[in-house]
Amino acid sequence: MSKRELGKLASVVDVDAPRAKRRREAVPQEEKKPDVDVDVTGEANVKREQEDTTKLEQVKEQGLKLWHTVKDAVDKDGRSLSADFFRLPNKRMYPDYYIVIKKPIALDKIKSHLDAGEYQSLLTVKNDLEQCFRNAKRYNLKDSQIFNDAKFLHVPEGHDEELALEDGHELRDGIDDETKRRKAMTRLLTVRLDKLVAKKDDDGNTLSNDFMELPNRKIWAIYYKTISRPMSFEKIYKHLKRKEYLSVAQFAQDVELVFSNAMQFNEDHTPLWEAARQLKEYFARLMSDLPPPYAVLQYTPKDSQRPSNGKIKLKVP
Repeated sequence: MSKRELGKLASVVDVDAPRAKRRREAVPQEEKKPDVDVDVTGEANVKREQEDTTKLEQVKEQGLKLWHTVKDAVDKDGRSLSADFFRLPNKRMYPDYYIVIKKPIALDKIKSHLDAGEYQSLLTVKNDLEQCFRNAKRYNLKDSQIFNDAKFLHVPEGHDEELALEDGHELRDGIDDETKRRKAMTRLLTVRLDKLVAKKDDDGNTLSNDFMELPNRKIWAIYYKTISRPMSFEKIYKHLKRKEYLSVAQFAQDVELVFSNAMQFNEDHTPLWEAARQLKEYFARLMSDLPPPYAVLQYTPKDSQRPSNGKIKLKVP
């Protein structure tokens, strides 16, 4: 470029002037939208509560249907199968029941839980029903009516074995003490049964002869139509030998059954009827002196049942 051209350019542009600063153009920002609070968690909780309420109502409805099915069950003769499971045994009459059975439950308690909507699933209802019948089978003798009724009503659905193991863990701690107690009880009861069957009348006749064995079924078919639960002393001896009685009350129930069957089947004041009556009275005396751990309330003398007031009664001269 020539000097002349440079001069012209210089006259147009002032090279000594300060440089102009570049302006950075601002980038337009997106408009901020105002925050809006949306309570998603609250709505979900409400929905979940509604679903839970509906589920509990369904469990209650289905559970009550199942409960009534069990309660209304009858055998071929129309006899109720659930009557013995409606309430728990009396604690004063059957204290040993609450030693043997770790999870007592009865139909009336299950009904209360259902009415209150306390069951979270139908499976828990079934578990309680099964526990009720499992308890009955554990406590009662295998050939007893209540055992058979429990067996008919108890239909586990696969988890019975698991629950049985669970019960086994709870019983394991006290199994040695329970075995010792049962052995001692069996000895006491065997001695009393020996004395009972050896009882003689005023003429020297053994009163128990006709009750040792059950009547012949072919000859006495009518007996088995009349008597729903036949029982004999020989059968009781077998239960004692096998240590199948879990309580004194169970033993006493079977012995009393021998008497009641005889007095029901035979006419009043006949020789067999009288023999049963005398044995019944003698048995009550034999049972009245059992030591406290094995005593049964119905045989305890009335005087010993009265609570002491702690006062000494002085004899006035």
